[in-house]
Amino acid sequence: MLEAFAALSIPYGFTVHDFYLACPTINLLEPGGDYCGARTESDHCSQCLKSQPDYAGIDIGAWREAHQKFLERAAFVIAPSEWAAATLQRYFPQHEVAVIPHGSGHEGEEHADTLCSVLLLPDDGRENIGVLGAIGPVKARAAGKTGAAHARAQPAVALGGGGLSRRQFQAYQDKDKVLTVHGQYDSRMWGRCWIITRIRMVAFPSAGPETYCYTLTEAWQAGRPALVPPIGAWASGWAQQARDG
Repeated sequence: MLEAFAALSIPYGFTVHDFYLACPTINLLEPGGDYCGARTESDHCSQCLKSQPDYAGIDIGAWREAHQKFLERAAFVIAPSEWAAATLQRYFPQHEVAVIPHGSGHEGEEHADTLCSVLLLPDDGRENIGVLGAIGPVKARAAGKTGAAHARAQPAVALGGGGLSRRQFQAYQDKDKVLTVHGQYDSRMWGRCWIITRIRMVAFPSAGPETYCYTLTEAWQAGRPALVPPIGAWASGWAQQARDG
């Protein structure tokens, strides 16, 4: 792709979705799976990559130089959040980055009659916590299992998953109904599902930072509080929400 764009005279723009241009781990994760804090020192980054078998042979200096040239030829660079723009500029400070939040594509649409297919949660008086969206290794699968174990030890809490697990694409519910996966996430159906599932709060227990989070916006639009890690666009988004009231 880099070679193709370099050979063409067609203008192109770049939208920041993750940090692949800066780091092959994509999510800026260290060997232990924790966020590195967007460190930029070449020596540190080289040692970090050498400690991860998938990236051990990568020259991080050459990696960033190639993507630097890719960005230099871009007609514009867009980031969906102020944090994403600032983080990209830590690695590529020469480039101006315009901040334009993503839209869901469903603005102004009414979805009250959209079919809502979810597994029923027990009406046992416990509060339900939702985890929305795609649930993969970085985004909460392990944390979801840990949360379910914690919920079983704390009778006042239940965990209701509203998302899609990479290993569990179909709807699934534990025998004790503490952990429920509702199948593939579809934002259009959740207008009614908030009521049916009785989800009172949404959690985002992810190891890596996000440049933007559609499901956080959707949780706020539904009037649900969100528990987010103090990293990435979640933290800056929370601050903006607080300022906006």
